[in-house]
Amino acid sequence: AVALHAMLRELRHKFELQVSLYVCLDIVAITLLMYASGGIKSGLGVMLLISLTGAAIVAPRRRTYLYAALASIALLLEQSYWVLEHDAPTAGFLQPALLAIGYFAIAGVTSWLAARVAANERLARQRGRELATQTRVNQLVIEDMNEGVLVLDRASRVVQHNPQAQQLLGAANLLNARIESLVPGFAG
Repeated sequence: AVALHAMLRELRHKFELQVSLYVCLDIVAITLLMYASGGIKSGLGVMLLISLTGAAIVAPRRRTYLYAALASIALLLEQSYWVLEHDAPTAGFLQPALLAIGYFAIAGVTSWLAARVAANERLARQRGRELATQTRVNQLVIEDMNEGVLVLDRASRVVQHNPQAQQLLGAANLLNARIESLVPGFAG
């Protein structure tokens, strides 16, 4: 069990490293595309939102904020280059600043939603195990009773029974049978 846990931890570490490399590659590639397309006015900075959203789904929350920070820094550096090198107006920092705020907002909200989904999945799995255990306990209790027991659903079909009920009714298969067919006059 310890070796399996260590192996899973190593796989998780490699996966997080791979995600980090892909996000950094996206940031560099999209920033270069933005530069080649004329800067922030090309609108390519929005493409980083997609990469950050994907990373926020699978990466830990703190690392997601790191990705948003790296994307914001790359965006602001690219805009600074245009201001310093090409005499672009300095008022042009409003759009990159708003986009950087969007990076952090998307990273935070997506990371929070992903954490909620994971928590709900864990809860559903736990409740499924508890329900299976409870069902098994009910079946064992019903089987050990001396009286015949039938459990019906809302449609009056047998969903559970014990051997004594099967013996009393003399039916070969009780599951999914309608109670009216097993016990004449029951419907009345």
